[in-house]
Amino acid sequence: DDSVKAARRPAQETSASVVFPTVESWPEPVIATDLLNSVAETIKQFVILDPDEVTACALWVAHTYIVNAFEHSPLLLVNAPERACGKTLLQDVLARVSYRPLPAANATLSSLFRAIEKWQPTIFLDEADTFFRDNHDLHGMVNAGYRRGGCLLRSEASGDNFEPRQFSVYCAKSLAGIALEKHLSDATLSRGVVLHLRRKLPGESVERLRHADHGVFEVLKSQLVRFAADFAPQIGKSHPALPDALSDRDQDNWEPLLAIAECAGSEWLARATAAALKLCNED
Repeated sequence: DDSVKAARRPAQETSASVVFPTVESWPEPVIATDLLNSVAETIKQFVILDPDEVTACALWVAHTYIVNAFEHSPLLLVNAPERACGKTLLQDVLARVSYRPLPAANATLSSLFRAIEKWQPTIFLDEADTFFRDNHDLHGMVNAGYRRGGCLLRSEASGDNFEPRQFSVYCAKSLAGIALEKHLSDATLSRGVVLHLRRKLPGESVERLRHADHGVFEVLKSQLVRFAADFAPQIGKSHPALPDALSDRDQDNWEPLLAIAECAGSEWLARATAAALKLCNED
């Protein structure tokens, strides 16, 4: 089995490099606090968010690079009460700095679970209030992929017969849509960190993403790759203090994000804890 995996690995890596351009690791060690600050500031440049939501987004982006260090990968649920609140824009910004971003609006179930098995990307599902809401198999895949080791069982042709095969569906995922509470099951909603976006108010302004310096995103991705290489073992062993006010499921959702925040120091841990309490109480 080890020999077969070793033989397959070059082909899989070549396939991934075609879909996802290779990101070189930053040549120098990165300071976790500074990196998270930079990610947060970059998100704020382009999207109107509350401070707690910015904190959650920055930590979620970092977790996409070390998702295998955790038992759970919380969904990032981008909710909006109406159009023009920036949900698609936010996903676009996050995709530019996340690990192997794969926009998958209206993708078929079979293409998604095969893509996850092959590349373990970060999935971005927009318009979840339309195609996603009635697709119960897709709901099942998203829910199963919340926990490390989560799989889908499917049959595949093998000669004249069909053989059962498990497909890994564990990876980082973000869903965006209007009034998600009406279209997603409680099981799916409970597995996520929910952001409640709103329209920009008079006097508020952000930069246009189309005018952004793409080099900024490339630098952040390179630094995040280095961050993952240097800190993943430490973060994977971390057991951050989880607020008792959070439910068991909320603690599962926030433990990876709080572990990353703890790695970045007391200020980020305090910010992350406050964000967890605020966003969970809103839900």
